[in-house]
Amino acid sequence: MKLDKILYIFFFLIFSVQDLRSDIIYPLASVNNKIITNYDLYVETKIFEVINNKTIPENEKRSTLEKLINQTVKKLEADKFNISIDNEITMATYNNITNKKDLPLELERKLKEKLSTENRWEKLIFLKFKSKLALNINEINKKYNLSNASKDEKDKIMLLEKSKKLNNIGLSYFNEIKKKYYIKKY
Repeated sequence: MKLDKILYIFFFLIFSVQDLRSDIIYPLASVNNKIITNYDLYVETKIFEVINNKTIPENEKRSTLEKLINQTVKKLEADKFNISIDNEITMATYNNITNKKDLPLELERKLKEKLSTENRWEKLIFLKFKSKLALNINEINKKYNLSNASKDEKDKIMLLEKSKKLNNIGLSYFNEIKKKYYIKKY
């Protein structure tokens, strides 16, 4: 009987301590002096779950942490160049992504912050590399066989090609600058 009580108390204490530990915020990674915590990861997964109506499998949480690290690098780089955007752009993107779903206030704030960072990053890439966006019209005409296409179709394809080129340039630039940041995973 005494042994049962002791075991009961022992297990109760172990599970109580474990519940307390889940409420503790601890660092998972850092980018320069910016710390990414388990709470940041929790919020990021919750945003994904609410928007997509599905849960993130446990094995994909590592890639979510990597996305948070990348987002932090982009934010720091946009801050370094004092890139700002109109809040209306962030709100339009937010409304498009959430389809007017009601998110808890903290998730809404974090999602808007994330979208703002992405929009600022895209503006930074555009401003830095707009001179490299020139396209060879003859090459595109051959690639898509645009000889009989309307002006609207040609414009859409040109915009698509510029977007592809900008994404490739942005990815190369990101990989280059990411090496300059001190990134540590705990």
